[in-house]
Amino acid sequence: MKKINSLFFVSVLIILFFINFFWIGTEEEKIELIEQLPNSFFKRFLILSFLGFVFICFLVLINYVVNRIVKKEEFNLKKNVLTRFIIVICVSLIGTLIFFFI
Repeated sequence: MKKINSLFFVSVLIILFFINFFWIGTEEEKIELIEQLPNSFFKRFLILSFLGFVFICFLVLINYVVNRIVKKEEFNLKKNVLTRFIIVICVSLIGTLIFFFI
């Protein structure tokens, strides 16, 4: 189960990174985003962090159900959500930085 969780979590991170990096639009839109850098940087970072949080909540909910109902094991919900969300925030920040400064 841990290998499947890791695979899904890594795939969510890769998807977030590529959405963040390649979600450009036209060249004119990128120039406009760079002209309004603080506002557009913050919006892009928040949108992708929220998207990652939704994916992580879905994965943690599936893990919670499997561990509590099927395996009847303890599941530390706060720890799993917090650690994975911190990783998602870091990936969103790195992707946003790469998008704007490369």
